[in-house]
Amino acid sequence: MKEMGLYYPDGTFRLRDEIVSNVPTGDNLIFITPLATDSRSFGDWATIFQRRQDERKAARGIPEHVEIAIETQYPILYVPLGDVHAGGEDVAYDLFANDLRKIAGTPGVFTTTLGDMTDSYFWGKDAQDEQIGAYVEQNHFLQAGLRTLADNKKLLAGWGGDHDMWAGQSGETVYTNFGKDYGAHFLHGVSYITLGVGNEKYKISGAHQHNGFSIYNKAHPAIRLYRDSAEGSDIIVTAHTHDKAILPQPVKRFGGEANMVYFASLGAYKRSDGYSRKKGFHRKGDDELGPVSFLLYPDEKRIVPFTTLEQGVEILADERVKYAQRIQHGNRKMDQRKA
Repeated sequence: MKEMGLYYPDGTFRLRDEIVSNVPTGDNLIFITPLATDSRSFGDWATIFQRRQDERKAARGIPEHVEIAIETQYPILYVPLGDVHAGGEDVAYDLFANDLRKIAGTPGVFTTTLGDMTDSYFWGKDAQDEQIGAYVEQNHFLQAGLRTLADNKKLLAGWGGDHDMWAGQSGETVYTNFGKDYGAHFLHGVSYITLGVGNEKYKISGAHQHNGFSIYNKAHPAIRLYRDSAEGSDIIVTAHTHDKAILPQPVKRFGGEANMVYFASLGAYKRSDGYSRKKGFHRKGDDELGPVSFLLYPDEKRIVPFTTLEQGVEILADERVKYAQRIQHGNRKMDQRKA
């Protein structure tokens, strides 16, 4: 096949396509606005991202481990609660309101929230039909409750859950500015609290949910959390499953020492909904609802668990009276020595 082109006087031959491509078009492209160019090196970009990371942490960083001290000579009651699902139609609002008032109004009682405090459904006809409060109303309900705890200095920390964090997909959650608004730590995922009570320190680990399920042991997610991420804890708390349980058991450590560890799964305030019925879960009875509680002592490493808030508050009152009498007796002896 012959190729098209031209022979030049000097005997050279050029192909047609080569000649056409070199013919001047008369068009000259000029960028009047200078092109964006970035001459920053990888080192420059690394510095920028590290700075932004520090700024983001300062603005809304989520700690993994926090330390809190309660200066006291008396025992205190630690009450983790969660899974209120405010806005749902089959929720024990009377129980939650009573628990909140009791925590806020009882000396020596402190709490952490473990997530799913609102139902927060924003899709699906069936799910929304079961809501008795609009999305914003649910948030206002929870915020009012959190302020009640904060105003009485009862709130130590709050974990984000599933339902109450869905708002973050389209805007802010109720946990935005948690530290500023409620004077407590915001935690998310597996987190750790070192809680000082008087002269003692208690190691508390928790998460809204964790891997692990057993038909024989409702506290299994807490056991799995301990084994996966929280060895050395005194108390491990999870929520999410709506199955209430406390399992105290001794754990042997390297070197031969054994310590009691308390594994807990929180009861919910929500009794039932369409999803749980569809999945074959029964409607929760009164004894299955609400928080558990732990009596913690200030002068010896001692933990007493209770399956309800009421039980814990009753024993706490008795113990604080005993400690008050002991302190008063000790003060009298000191006064006698001085005299």
